Amino acid sequence: MMNFQDLKSDLVGMARDARGQVGDTIEHGREAIEHGREAIEDSAEAIPSKLEGMIDGGSRRIRMLASVVGAYASIKTLASALDAMPSSKRILRAFGMQRRPSALAQAFTGVGIFAAGAAVGASVALLVAPREG
Repeated sequence: MMNFQDLKSDLVGMARDARGQVGDTIEHGREAIEHGREAIEDSAEAIPSKLEGMIDGGSRRIRMLASVVGAYASIKTLASALDAMPSSKRILRAFGMQRRPSALAQAFTGVGIFAAGAAVGASVALLVAPREG
């Protein structure tokens, strides 16, 4: 049977081990971050010279990509501006107006209600009909 002192010393030992493992993990994390930072800096330094070489060489693909990216940015800006505009329903409501459904939409609504009524009526008729037997 373990006494309180043994349990306390075991817990203190486990805490020291855990603290050491956490310290090692933090150190490995710092090293990984430093390696990542160095890799990013190396890549960032290499990109401008490669791009300059491609553009100086008359690369049409880079120019086309740049125009596509510019067009995309313009479209995105336009879309966000259009999202901020009020909807046609809100504008009509501001003037006390509303859209009326077309005659075709009203006709289809009437036909739909008639078909639903016919289906319900047929179902009820089948349920109430006398059975032979």
